Amino acid sequence: MPIKETISDQVAIFKLEGNFLCEDDGGKFKSRLIDLLATGIKCVIIDLGAVTCINSEGLGMLIGALTTLKQANVDLRLANTTDLVDNLLIITQLVRIFDKHQTVDQALSSFKDKEK
Repeated sequence: MPIKETISDQVAIFKLEGNFLCEDDGGKFKSRLIDLLATGIKCVIIDLGAVTCINSEGLGMLIGALTTLKQANVDLRLANTTDLVDNLLIITQLVRIFDKHQTVDQALSSFKDKEK
């Protein structure tokens, strides 16, 4: 699963593409999140707009990211969730625990509004 990363103004944006099945990528992603915590990052946005497939391990990785970031007082936002991801979040009722936005810009604005 390709992961593109952008960091700006204490916000990290991860764009995930393709199959979000987390076989080998889950450990790399979590390791990168932990590395970012040492930089003083305040918010992580995960852009799921190009995710074509997700399984329970992918959901587990999102939950793990949320837990890790919450423990460090770092906000997590999901953006551009596809119908596939939305349906899975609704079925599993995880939609209640994630801060979800239609676009990366909306997720970024919600974080900046909170900071004011």
